[in-house]
Amino acid sequence: MANKKRVFLAVSLEKSIIFSLRKGIAKFKKKTRKISSLIRWLPEKNFHLTIIFFGYLSLPEIDILREEAKKIFASQEVFNLFFERICFAPEKKFAKMIWWRGKRSLELEKIRKELTGKLLNRGLSFSTNNRPLVPHITLARLKKILPGAPDISEEFNQEFSVKKIDLFESKLSPQGARYYLLESFPLKNKREANVAQSAEQLHGKE
Repeated sequence: MANKKRVFLAVSLEKSIIFSLRKGIAKFKKKTRKISSLIRWLPEKNFHLTIIFFGYLSLPEIDILREEAKKIFASQEVFNLFFERICFAPEKKFAKMIWWRGKRSLELEKIRKELTGKLLNRGLSFSTNNRPLVPHITLARLKKILPGAPDISEEFNQEFSVKKIDLFESKLSPQGARYYLLESFPLKNKREANVAQSAEQLHGKE
């Protein structure tokens, strides 16, 4: 589409997390050797947790998105995400992906709800989803929907901090989607905020 970009907001994984995740993926691959030919593992550089997928937006709409996102994320403190297991998804009976699945995050839901509301009020049009966000990172796609997928999962617990939210452009190609970073929005560092607050209180006593 001319003058439009296919964009989404996501949490990217730091290299240390990806390095650790390789162990869990290797164990899951051993459990799924019999159907390995049906599994297309994604490149590690594509691992991310999608918060909001907007689809195609015009350049002025992306400018509005950047403006509102910057305001919201600047006031959102750094928070943690908890991931638990590698498994077939979204339904084991009709699996079409492999996820690293996490626990529900109130912070992510708050971000999504607040930003979606602001953007809709400013006239942006995109598909919204009111269901609770299931934090997950897509690790692989199946070459065909697998009815009756084996009940296989690999427990892989990991906690990490979300320090920024990234805006990506997704370009489709015969080899799969390619992602290009448009902008990163840092979250508020809680420690720095506490230091600033303490300094203000101290100054007020003088």
